Amino acid sequence: MITITTLFENTAADGPLEAGMGLSFFLQGRGTSILFDTGSGPGLVRNAAALGVDLSETEFCVLSHSHYDHTRGYLSFLEAFGTGHTLVLHDHFFVKKYWLHEEGYTEYVGIPFTEEELMARDVHPILLHEPVTEIKEGTGIYIMGDILSLCDFEPVDPCQGMWKNGDYVHDPFDEEICLVIPSDEGATVISGCSHRGTVNTCETVKRRFNMPVRAFIGGTHLVAADESRIAKTIRYFETENIKFAGVCHCTGEEGLAAFREHCGCYSPVRCGSVIHVAE
Repeated sequence: MITITTLFENTAADGPLEAGMGLSFFLQGRGTSILFDTGSGPGLVRNAAALGVDLSETEFCVLSHSHYDHTRGYLSFLEAFGTGHTLVLHDHFFVKKYWLHEEGYTEYVGIPFTEEELMARDVHPILLHEPVTEIKEGTGIYIMGDILSLCDFEPVDPCQGMWKNGDYVHDPFDEEICLVIPSDEGATVISGCSHRGTVNTCETVKRRFNMPVRAFIGGTHLVAADESRIAKTIRYFETENIKFAGVCHCTGEEGLAAFREHCGCYSPVRCGSVIHVAE
């Protein structure tokens, strides 16, 4: 059994938990403990304490992509628990991310640290190059990157930008990674934002692991989607017979409302939610 505790999310369950823009999950099971994303500030550390989650047991910290609302809390985690963990990133992680506003100005929305600053604090991240990597031998928990563009209705949001070669350019999110937990019944996918597309992510898992997706947990980035894309995404979940849709964070109010109304496998995920993944 793998237990997934939601330490930080846009909304909170009942109790003294802090909610805010961002996402953070803590996974325990199969001989390891993984902090997946860290939210946008110190809330994950305080929420973990309130939930009785001991983050000092973290063996791996995996950051899904280079936006502040998934990475800023890492500094609070580092200050509270030190460097007794392994930080795992995609090798395209250290890029400067911007929101390209229609009005013509840019807003920095990237990570609050550089690779050099981390190394000065004795953090030496593992930078992944391969599309699929087992996080620790024998765990059967995998990190998947290089998400394929297979779906014709999931373009990356044109307002998402990055700084490259002295200019602002469209961000393809080459660094985005997710967790995949295969089982006899199918794969569980844990995603930060799915900027490359929720369907693209699931279809890439199906191809790489040769199995269906049975559960999807995390962000879908439907917050910027129109009704048609939201409906097609839900239809995909239904036709693929996905058993659990714990969509949250950047799914957006309209997306969440549509999942509640039209997706039979939808289950709300917020701060304090605990999900069990059976072997």
